[in-house]
Amino acid sequence: MKPELRELANHLVTASAALSGLVLVFLGAIINSYEQFNAPEQETVRPAYRFRAWMALWGFGLSLAGGVMALVASSCGQVVWLFLAGVTMGLALLLLLIMAVVAVWQV
Repeated sequence: MKPELRELANHLVTASAALSGLVLVFLGAIINSYEQFNAPEQETVRPAYRFRAWMALWGFGLSLAGGVMALVASSCGQVVWLFLAGVTMGLALLLLLIMAVVAVWQV
C-alpha cells in the first residue's frame, strides 16, 4: 500500500473514533431526555425516542465498523478495505446528518 493510502487509513481510524464519540454523546442526550418524562408520559413519547436511539446506535456501529476496516486496511495493505472503510464512514456521516435533521424537525 502506498504511504498516502496508509496515512488516509490512519486518518479514517481517527475520524471513526471522533464520530463514535459524537454519536455516543447524542445517544446519551436522547436517553437523558427520555428519562425526564414521567412514566405515563414515557409511553406516549417512546416511539419517537426509540427511533432516535436506534438511529444513533446504527450510526455508532457504522462508525466503529469503519474504523475497524481502516485498521485492517492499514495492517494488511489492501485497498479494498480502505474503500469499504470510506463508504462505511460516509454512511455513518449521512446517518448522523439525518439524525440531526430529524431531531431539529421534531422540536
